[in-house]
This record gives sequence, C-alpha cells and structure tokens, in this order.
Amino acid sequence: MKNIHLNITDSIDTTLESNSPNDQIGVINNHSKHIKNVDEFNRGWNKENISVVNYWMNYLSYCCLIYHFYLFKLKKIENYWAWLIIVLSALASSLSLFQYNQDDYYIGLFVKISLTVFTLLITLISAWMKKQNYVEHISELSKYSLKINKLKGNVNSVIREPISSRITYKEFIDKYKEDIINYISVRPLIGPRDWKETIYIISRYYPELAAYEYPWNKIPDYGLNVMNTYKNIKYQGFWNKIIYCYFCKSRCMWKTSNHKKLNAAYILNTNIDFYKNLPTTDFDSEDYNYFMYPYDSDIVDTIILNKKNNKKNNKKNISSV
Repeated sequence: MKNIHLNITDSIDTTLESNSPNDQIGVINNHSKHIKNVDEFNRGWNKENISVVNYWMNYLSYCCLIYHFYLFKLKKIENYWAWLIIVLSALASSLSLFQYNQDDYYIGLFVKISLTVFTLLITLISAWMKKQNYVEHISELSKYSLKINKLKGNVNSVIREPISSRITYKEFIDKYKEDIINYISVRPLIGPRDWKETIYIISRYYPELAAYEYPWNKIPDYGLNVMNTYKNIKYQGFWNKIIYCYFCKSRCMWKTSNHKKLNAAYILNTNIDFYKNLPTTDFDSEDYNYFMYPYDSDIVDTIILNKKNNKKNNKKNISSV
C-alpha cells in the first residue's frame, strides 16, 4: 500500500511539472479529494496510525508480562516467610507444654531458651515483612495487572477487527489513548535488580513465551544478553558468592548451566524467526493485512461508483414501495 501511495505521488509530481498553474491546482485538489475518500473508507486508520497503536500494544504486553511474573515472585516470597512464621509459632506452642516440667532442670532451661529464640525469630521475620511491604506491593501489583490486562484485551480486540467493522481512529483515541498513556507511564515501582531477574527468568525458563513478546522479538539476542549479564549482578560481592555457592560449583555444573542457557537462546531465536515469517493473513504477523483500502485511484473510483449505484437502487426501491 505504501508503494502504491508513493507511485501516485510520483505521477502527481510529474503532472504538476507539465501543466499550467491552474491545472496544477486542479490536480492537487483531485489528489486531496482522493486521499480524503480513502481515509473515509479506512475510517481514519492508516499505516502510520496502526504502527503507533502496535507500539502501544507491544509496550502494554511487555508491562503485562514483566509485572505478572514479578507479582507471583513476590507472592512466593511472602508465602515463604508467612509459612515460616506459622511453623515457628507451632513449634513454640508445642515446646511451651514442657515449660511446666520442674523435674529436670536442663529440659526446662532448653525449653526457655528455645521459646526465646523462636519468639525472637518470629519478631524479626514479621518486622522484615512489614519493612518490605510485601502485602501492599502484592495488592498494588494485583490491581495494576488486572487493569492493564483488561485494557490490553480491549485494545487488541479493536485493532484485530477488519476496517469495515472497526470503530474509527478518532473514537479509538478518545476512548483508549488516555488509559494507555497512564498505564504505560504510571507503573508500580520495581527495583533494577528485580527487573533484571524477572527478565532473566522469562528468557531462560520461558523462552517460548518470551519469543512472542516485545522486546525479545525486536532486539537481536536480547534474551541471550540478559542471561549473560545477569551473572554479574547475581554474584556481585563476596557475600553473594557465598550464598549462591559460587566457589563450590564444579566445571560440570557450569557446563550444564551453559548448555541450558544456549538451549533457551536457540528456542528463542527459532520461535522469533517463525513469527517473523508468518503469512500476512495471520493475526500475529508483523505485516498483517488489516483489510484496508489501498491508495489506488482505479479501485477507489470503482468503490465510489458502486456506492453511488447502491444508493440509487435503494432510492428506486423506496420510491416503488
């Protein structure tokens, strides 16, 4: 469609050079009228508008994916500490039954020390969970995730419709643009390390899902680069190396880890190539045919003529009735 539009523009330029000023004005007016007719048939949608909306959709999908995984990561952490508190409380309750045993001094001392330790651990864990605001973050992320998924579904349902049955571009902008900008720009806070770790998890353990989403399907080797650079953060500092057993990993384990990373990168690249080579009739194709009317003067003239004939026939039918 873009090439056809350029050819029409080139022919108009040639006509303008060979005609008088009055003829040139007529050619320009006819061209403007032609473009206006095409835009009317396409209900205000054109290639540029669709590119902008697709960019918005890519970013909405990216936010949906990142915050979905991050939400369940926070839930897993919060559930772990909450369950640990329950276990420690149960153990403390069980040990408290022995504190009334006055026959053995050492058993009583052990019970008292254990109860003190369990109480201290429960207090520290509760304070840590309160400081990290897990409950508030999870609640905020849940609301944001639900709303942005709903918005993504609504927008996607509009742009996947054929032009003939789709709402106009102006109606789309009035209805969805403000929400799209808000959900893209005003997002829940996520730390750089958590953001990096979330992308790493998606790239390494869910490559089939990542290949379908932006920016994995746009930036070359995006997933592989994330997997390579994540180690710099994970093993940064001596304490992190001790926690993650950096010095204890054998060469065999490193080879296995590297093999899994390369396998994930292979799946990513294979699936990305598959999506890029989809036919234009497929919804997921980058060059999906949106059933737009092309900028071809002969086709547009035929459409206009058919519409006029249909109107005349309708008037005749009404008058005959």
